[in-house]
Amino acid sequence: LKMSTADEGGAKSTETLFEDAVQAIKRVNAQQLAPRDSLRLYGLFQQATRGPCDIPSPHETADPITIAKWEAWHSVGDISRREAQLEYTRLADLVVPGWRDDPVGAARAAGPRSELDSSSISSSILASGRFSMEAPPMMRGILNKQRDVMKGWRSRLFVLEGRVLRYFLDDKHKTARGQMDLAQARVAVQPPNHSKGANFYPFTVSHPKSAYAWRLSTDNEELRDKWVEALQRACALARGAGRGRTPS
Repeated sequence: LKMSTADEGGAKSTETLFEDAVQAIKRVNAQQLAPRDSLRLYGLFQQATRGPCDIPSPHETADPITIAKWEAWHSVGDISRREAQLEYTRLADLVVPGWRDDPVGAARAAGPRSELDSSSISSSILASGRFSMEAPPMMRGILNKQRDVMKGWRSRLFVLEGRVLRYFLDDKHKTARGQMDLAQARVAVQPPNHSKGANFYPFTVSHPKSAYAWRLSTDNEELRDKWVEALQRACALARGAGRGRTPS
């Protein structure tokens, strides 16, 4: 980009403010950006520097990060580069308040967004238009999974990364026992179940190409809501990127 230093009258130009915002975002620790903000910033950066998305949609079997990259850029639409620059700076105002006056101090002061949002693509990678294939999962933790036959609950480690939800026996096992592509999945909250001194806050993750649904639960409502929100966000992001694989 050709950056001008100031508009008439000495005010910073849109291009200069955009470049300043990019540098401010690069200083932010990755854990301080929510995944949706990271993706939106990436899409706006691409639009501001390259124009509307000009690459074909990735295949449905592509890795989740590649798909998320394309969707983030494609979703910006056909707005102009200047409009993308302006929107980028406005989003920077929300995620790094005060960056216009003190970029370094504002980046240091920005706190983690939340437990749900504490795994994000590196802000420096976002600003340069590249994604790390080692991006941490969007959500990871122990959930109760109801067995298909006996209907009893078993604790399992679940990992949500991009558009794929996987589960493992525990954190010592590296091979997933099952996985579900969330492109066509649906997440639904179920009524809580209080029995035998235990609290279950269940929700289901279902897929239209499978006769089975994963019935999962947490032991408190707040954690259940965090998982449901994360899964619904992942489903929305994946929707339209291609046909989903059936759960295994």
